[in-house]
Amino acid sequence: MTNSNYLVLSKIFSSAFMDKLANETSEELAIYFEELLLKYPIGKRKKVKTVIDLVYSDFEENYRNEHYYKNKLFTDVILQKHDLNNSLSLTEFNVGTSKADLCVFNGTSTVYEIKSEKDSPKRLFQQVEDYKKLFEYVYLVTYPDFVKKIKDQLPDYLGIIVLDNNLFHEERNATSNIKFFEHKYFFDSLRMNEFKSIVNKEFGYVPDVPNTQIYKECWKLFEKIEITDVHNLYISEVRKRELSIEQKKLIKKLPKSIKISTISKRYNVKQCYNIIDSLNMFC
Repeated sequence: MTNSNYLVLSKIFSSAFMDKLANETSEELAIYFEELLLKYPIGKRKKVKTVIDLVYSDFEENYRNEHYYKNKLFTDVILQKHDLNNSLSLTEFNVGTSKADLCVFNGTSTVYEIKSEKDSPKRLFQQVEDYKKLFEYVYLVTYPDFVKKIKDQLPDYLGIIVLDNNLFHEERNATSNIKFFEHKYFFDSLRMNEFKSIVNKEFGYVPDVPNTQIYKECWKLFEKIEITDVHNLYISEVRKRELSIEQKKLIKKLPKSIKISTISKRYNVKQCYNIIDSLNMFC
């Protein structure tokens, strides 16, 4: 199969596709799959979740893209180490000029930057430079040949996780980045309600100014907070973005091939049920 066909098929691993499962009718989904599967003939009709697993297995063998790495990291490493009730995982998290592939907030903060065989490595050094100013631990997740080529150029604080023969192993531990933390990186990655909450916790009030000035006035206070306290307050605040009980149940029920596909969105109870029902329809 051509790379362009794989690119088309990769849509079924996206959060946009999960939105379709959550919100569209069975008739609309049937039309979507009929068009999509022109690129991937499956023979007799199968359940949607079976088709997704078949495509994922194909990707595992022939097209290990970012979703494959990210999803496998989430299922084989993150969910094995962390309980969904005691941690928060986020994808595509903005940090400085970079966007983190996958990060985890529990008692501390950890970020994973993925460089698959299909990714360009050109921004790696800028990305990890951004990440160290906000996350205590930074990991590169990649394949053996890339590590061999670039390991001597990597900063000492950067941990390395290698996917070899479809199994992850930690080649090098990440070290703490607390000494690199910068207030502005924390502040700029927070939503307005979040940085207002932190300011209120620390100073007992939020500046009574128009919204056009709230960023500037809160920043003046925020930058006075001890940086280690900022990290702890930040984790506490960001973890309020947690998934609902129903969505945590949904993740446990999803096929292993798409467990990570819902964590960047928030679904209500009806949508969670719709996703399961849609995965069980035939296409």
